[in-house]
Amino acid sequence: MMKRSPLWVAVIAAALVSTASARADGIPPAALDAVKKATVRLRVFLGNGKIAQGSGFFAGEPSVILTNASTLGMLDPSSPPPEKIEVNLDGTRPVEGTVLGIDGVANLAAVRVAGDDLPPPVKFGKAAGVTETQDVYILGYTPVKDREQGKDLTVVKSSVSGLRKLASGVPSQLLISGGTNFGNSGGPILSSAGDVIGVASNTKAVPQPAIPAEAAANFLNGRISGLTVDLAFKDGADVKVPYRVTVVDPLKKLKSAEILFWVGKPGPQRPAAEVEPKPAADDFGFKAFKVPLDGSAQVSGELTLPPRPDNQSYWFRTTYTDGDGKNHWRAAIGVRPIPVDRTPVTLTYKPKAVGYVQLTNDAELKLREPSGETHSLKMNVHPKFREQRAGMEAPVRFVHNYTGLDFSINMDNEPMNKAGIQAMIQQLRNVTADVEMAADGGVEKAKANVNKVPPGPREDMQIITDQILQSVDLMALPLPSGEIKPLQTWKAQRVIDIGPSWASVSSAVDVKFTYLGVSQQGGKTLAVFEMKGPLKTKRGEGINVRGNLDGTVRVDTETGEVVTSRLSVKADMDIKLEKATWTGHGEVAMTLTRSDTPPAPAVPKK
Repeated sequence: MMKRSPLWVAVIAAALVSTASARADGIPPAALDAVKKATVRLRVFLGNGKIAQGSGFFAGEPSVILTNASTLGMLDPSSPPPEKIEVNLDGTRPVEGTVLGIDGVANLAAVRVAGDDLPPPVKFGKAAGVTETQDVYILGYTPVKDREQGKDLTVVKSSVSGLRKLASGVPSQLLISGGTNFGNSGGPILSSAGDVIGVASNTKAVPQPAIPAEAAANFLNGRISGLTVDLAFKDGADVKVPYRVTVVDPLKKLKSAEILFWVGKPGPQRPAAEVEPKPAADDFGFKAFKVPLDGSAQVSGELTLPPRPDNQSYWFRTTYTDGDGKNHWRAAIGVRPIPVDRTPVTLTYKPKAVGYVQLTNDAELKLREPSGETHSLKMNVHPKFREQRAGMEAPVRFVHNYTGLDFSINMDNEPMNKAGIQAMIQQLRNVTADVEMAADGGVEKAKANVNKVPPGPREDMQIITDQILQSVDLMALPLPSGEIKPLQTWKAQRVIDIGPSWASVSSAVDVKFTYLGVSQQGGKTLAVFEMKGPLKTKRGEGINVRGNLDGTVRVDTETGEVVTSRLSVKADMDIKLEKATWTGHGEVAMTLTRSDTPPAPAVPKK
């Protein structure tokens, strides 16, 4: 179900970037001719019946085409592939392509085609040496009229606006002054010397971000893109730590990968490196665990570790050898897990009269217009409120009084409507919420009262408070009766809005709760639960939603109240905006912390 407001209308308005074709005067003819032959026109038949258009080019190895993941409608590795990919050689000779893999963060995809007389793959240059105002050339199949891609290859002249780099110095974004559109999105970007230094990406942002050649080469050579360390549990004298490693390896070139472990002092993340990092002087207990690469996008397992010494952290770093034999060391993370004991527990919901809650809700929605234009919408809602029990009789009712709110909304990484946001935040003191809890600790019903808010910001405040209350509902835990045994499961249904509230899509979730065990934290005994579930489209809404919810809940064994809760949601969807269907990928991350005392006031920034 779509939600719109005056603020959302302001957010969705943006300016189009025009393109202009030019001759590639400075490129050596032989180099230009080779890249032109390697550049293809794409028509992608999506699952929602729409046809996406774009460009791509042969790269990496014979028969492999590189393009944008957004052109394929795949903004996450879990996204379903398109129904058909039509690859037009020379713009007019169609062959069918198959998805090999994507990198949603880099917006890259690899597609394999079969056939005779295919162009050889191009070789990548480097974006690292470019300078501002340097001429560059974008190859692809630009539109001849609105939403119709031309069949003739064009070369669009542009210039370098800047180059963004990671902390390691590796280029992360090549900024150009313009020239990309849905037709040439995914096409190669050439320097005047004829080197492929980037991949075009269609966006309305100015300057336009493109993908540097280094990121494209890393994608095709294979890499480890993430490590997630899950809840630790005791196993006799040892500690077991479940892990998940995210793999980006479309051509199956990745040679090896390991998780490096050691014990050391707590501290900030240690940076990634291209040469083996030296350990700190007080690091000890080094171990290396081989990651079993099986061709899947995610590899999971368990690490058996010694008990963590007091005042020390477990440290983890992934390292891998790519298809070119080059070694990489990703950033190291330090964690101080409190392992659970897998013992039975009996819980009863009997909440305290007063509590103080801090909540975070960070939502991002990546959108792709029917024209191929891509956008990113982000919203961060971080409220604080005091909950006061209204009477001691059943049912349990609470009144929420809001004491603070950090709020921001961005479109394509640009802050939106700051004045309107500040006006709305100032009205927070006029808002309360009534929440009725079920006997098992779940939320029975909840409603915000915004009648004291002036008419101007009232509608937006209603949407924000509804999202806050939905977060409270999602992160509550309905307790089963009687003794709960380790790994016991039960289910409940929830509803979640994916994406920023002004452009959200509602989805039903069949949540499965699993009891994991108990741990000691802050002088309390906490029961720990896992929550997981698939997303599905709400009946009768005509919008397709696919995705999953994943989270952890900790409950005070004395009161049955949720003390901390964390969940994340990822989903692909079709969204109807302005009489057209857009494809989207949404992610939501939420946390809730409940305490007996009010949080310390924030320290003013200097």
